[in-house]
Amino acid sequence: MKISFVVLAHQNPHVLQRLVGTLLGAGHTVAVHYDLKAGNAGFQELQGAFAGRSDIRFARRVKVEWGEWSIVQATLNCLDEIERAGWAPDYVYYCSGADYPIRSAEELSAFLERHAGMEFIEGVPADRERWVKGGPQEDRYRYRFWFNWRSQHRLAVFFLDLQKRLGLRRKFVLGLEPFIGSQWWVLTWPTLLSVMAMARRRDVRRFFRTTMIPDELFFQTLVCNQVPASRIIGRPLTLYQFTDYLVPIIFCLDRVDYLIRQPFFMARKISPHRIEIFDRLDEVWAAPASGLTLDGDEVATVSPEYETHRLRYRHGVPGAPVYGQKGHPWFQDLARLELPYFMVIGLSLVELKIAQRLLACSRQMICHGQIFHPDFLEFAEDAPEFAGYRRESVVLRENSPPNFLANLVRAQPETRSGFLLRVGQGGDVAEMVSNLPTPAMLVLRGDPLIAFAESLQGELPGGQGRIDWNLIEAMPPALLARQWRKFLAKFQARLSELDRLVAIGMARKEEAVPRWLCEANFDVTQYSLMHVTKVARGASHFAGWSEMVLERWQDWTICAGKILDPKLPNTIPAATSREVATILAGLETGRKWLIGALAAGGVVLEAGYDPEDAGTDLASWALLDEEEI
Repeated sequence: MKISFVVLAHQNPHVLQRLVGTLLGAGHTVAVHYDLKAGNAGFQELQGAFAGRSDIRFARRVKVEWGEWSIVQATLNCLDEIERAGWAPDYVYYCSGADYPIRSAEELSAFLERHAGMEFIEGVPADRERWVKGGPQEDRYRYRFWFNWRSQHRLAVFFLDLQKRLGLRRKFVLGLEPFIGSQWWVLTWPTLLSVMAMARRRDVRRFFRTTMIPDELFFQTLVCNQVPASRIIGRPLTLYQFTDYLVPIIFCLDRVDYLIRQPFFMARKISPHRIEIFDRLDEVWAAPASGLTLDGDEVATVSPEYETHRLRYRHGVPGAPVYGQKGHPWFQDLARLELPYFMVIGLSLVELKIAQRLLACSRQMICHGQIFHPDFLEFAEDAPEFAGYRRESVVLRENSPPNFLANLVRAQPETRSGFLLRVGQGGDVAEMVSNLPTPAMLVLRGDPLIAFAESLQGELPGGQGRIDWNLIEAMPPALLARQWRKFLAKFQARLSELDRLVAIGMARKEEAVPRWLCEANFDVTQYSLMHVTKVARGASHFAGWSEMVLERWQDWTICAGKILDPKLPNTIPAATSREVATILAGLETGRKWLIGALAAGGVVLEAGYDPEDAGTDLASWALLDEEEI
């Protein structure tokens, strides 16, 4: 049994690559359309992964918009590639990049062999039976739609009403009877050749281009008007289900056992965030055909099992998202997240990175880097991907930053998760975390001299958290002084933003979480004043930078360990001690030089800080095997 798969995709190229590899591994052929709107990076990655293979073809790309002709055009482009490749399959299985097999490849081939010549497509006579749940049905083809029903809804409704008032109802093209149904089908190649011939007619294309959601109308109508009803099984072989809120259910890891019990061959939509899902389903796909085969009324029939589960959890599993439910429009999934997590927020990436190194000493905690950097996602331990997201998945993250953060926390429920946030990044994320009752906040007010040195390298530091002091030393003192005066206003505004976020937290969190705040001020321009606070903002004051370079980070670590549960270990590994000591020594040297350069440019620090007092001996910490804190 020769099967070609048509796969339409627009995101998650690594998951798409997994799906295509799985289908090709069973000896099938695949035609892929990758949405032109999704850019070239993912598409080029996919092409490179299958370069030189004759069993995969890439269709001419178009920009696909929901509910418009473009999705039908993308499908036809894939069918054209199958024809040009000369594959001449027995069947073509139409699916998306969010689908995945849930039964064995052998069983699929055996099933289609037993039903050779049958067409698997849902086709309801649209003029005689109701299929659409909520929304227009007959109007989809009786009137013209020049505007998108979802993204341009007001215009679409206005022109629909105008046509009705003017009596501009139209007849169906070629006098065909309209049929409507699910877009997911499995059709024989001869039938599709006939459909493709019809699709090349100008009058047919012109008519369907102005229908609403033509992917639920085009193939259904052309197939059901050409193929005898006795050869049509009107149930798709792909499982898809909806929530009470009329959005597709996303099947996660906890539903894999349910999926492989269902009498379907593929399912959609599969969550891309846990690779274990695909590992389990690949085992099913590669297994020999089971003795229990699908036939008759059993095939493609949704069991009552999920309906029971749906009714029991129609308001969601506690702490888990309910897709489609009208929750809080701002917090989204974060509002339902019950797992503890934390945010380390500050003004200097160097200091944030030191905090991350110290937090990483706990095996019961994971602290990501700049997951909200505008150009990349920085995961813990520089992992290339995490929870289904990749380092370059900026567009996917920006679809919903709150849901992205919730997905990262849920990916490791047994581990306390956190992330770094430089003030100014992440949009509203910092304010959301401040408003929600459970997440902890580790606030680093920071040394303005370090933040200033970073700003001289650009406002969007990369992932290393290092300062190029050679670059700064090449700048004339007068230029440094001018830049410093400009910088101070921005720095003060960001400090005020931190004050505002802490104030929000005090109003929202204290009743729910007794210990949620660890706050430190490392400001050498204010006599090295440092304070570390827990719930209340009472401060322990330590004067003298030369004496407190090391101790301030020890104090911060102790406080952070009390805020976060599980606590940090009582010792810092020797490698981390040496690394942090080296970083602090370099910062101290650079800061001393910077203060002198600013003084040469006419800048007098408000506190009259004397750079001669900046020296300190860090060797005692760096040489210890373990430093007790």
